[in-house]
Amino acid sequence: MLEATERVLHTKDWITYILLLVFTLFVVIKYHHSERFSRLFSLVLSRNYLVIYSKYSPLVLNSFHLFFAVIQLFIFSITIFIGVKANSSIAKEFEFSFFLSILTGVFIFTVLRYFLGKLLAILFDLEKEHESLTYLKMSYLSNFCLLVFPLLVFALYLFYDSSVAAIIITSIAVFILLLYYALIIKNNQKLILKNFFYFILYLCALEVAPLIFLYKLFII
Repeated sequence: MLEATERVLHTKDWITYILLLVFTLFVVIKYHHSERFSRLFSLVLSRNYLVIYSKYSPLVLNSFHLFFAVIQLFIFSITIFIGVKANSSIAKEFEFSFFLSILTGVFIFTVLRYFLGKLLAILFDLEKEHESLTYLKMSYLSNFCLLVFPLLVFALYLFYDSSVAAIIITSIAVFILLLYYALIIKNNQKLILKNFFYFILYLCALEVAPLIFLYKLFII
């Protein structure tokens, strides 16, 4: 007699592959930029990292930042996925497809934000200031990835379907990001006050508005 068997339609293997890819990228960066990678851990506590590597050229588009840009893409996408999944039936039903849509959205958002920021800098004749600001953001976001990655692994394997864990992880991530922005503002007060209109325009057009759009797109 034929017996009915449960058909497994969804698998979490894709998460393992994504996390393994991110971990591999960390290893590659550690291998090729060992000293800089180690210094990055102390970024929140000391400005030595920022001072030392602000003298390097190219300042932003170098291999260290490009590797971390890929890591940031995955880290932010996973964090958003965890937060949305807890409150979305669509995310639960089509996990990998939904993650890919988040990944695509974050990628487009990142690329457009960089080039629009570049355009604004050219219009206001602040290209050097924009490069410096981008360097600061890339540095803090790279540090963010180092701190948040273990939390994501912990949440995905131990509390995958926990709404409470999702809220805690996303809250921690948002808190760290706000802390970084506060540090950037604190350490660049003179530059911000000197170019206040540009900074407000940059903040509203390239930081706040896109985040609101992503929130409405994936959550509301």
